[in-house]
Amino acid sequence: MKYLGYPIGSPASSVAQFRFTAAEFRRLIPEGVKGNAMSLDLNAFQQAGGKLILWHAWADQSIPPTEMLDCYQRLSEQSGSLRQTRSFVRLFMVPMLFHCGFFGGYRAMNSNFDPFPALVNWVESDHAPDRIVSEQRDAQNVLVRRRPVFHYTERAQYIGHGSIDDAPTSSPLRR
Repeated sequence: MKYLGYPIGSPASSVAQFRFTAAEFRRLIPEGVKGNAMSLDLNAFQQAGGKLILWHAWADQSIPPTEMLDCYQRLSEQSGSLRQTRSFVRLFMVPMLFHCGFFGGYRAMNSNFDPFPALVNWVESDHAPDRIVSEQRDAQNVLVRRRPVFHYTERAQYIGHGSIDDAPTSSPLRR
């Protein structure tokens, strides 16, 4: 509440302090407008050569993953088509990961999903990422598994060769 609902420094910084009244909800509206994604007009961004990687955790307990899928669908409609959108925006839906990678997720993909190097490569070499490899490490920081996360609507599918815990550098995976 302190950072999302009210400006910093206001007295209501937790749900325990929030008064559930119509007046308080009206007070929240201007702050909520600042953070909404209702306008998805990225034409100027696209025309300037912008590239954007969106990612969301399938196991996100705070923001439903379907909200990101809805946002991406609306962005595709705004841009004209999914193909047009993919020319400058890629969405990666990360399996078994909690909100922003916090709390370890569930089993796999719980340690490191870092789309930033893929974004830099896309911007600098115009190579749009088809997949980003996610890693899980144990308490001693030993690599346990690596799995590919493909851009939405593609997905990884094991075809029966090699370890399921090792994302290959070349992709024998069907997409």
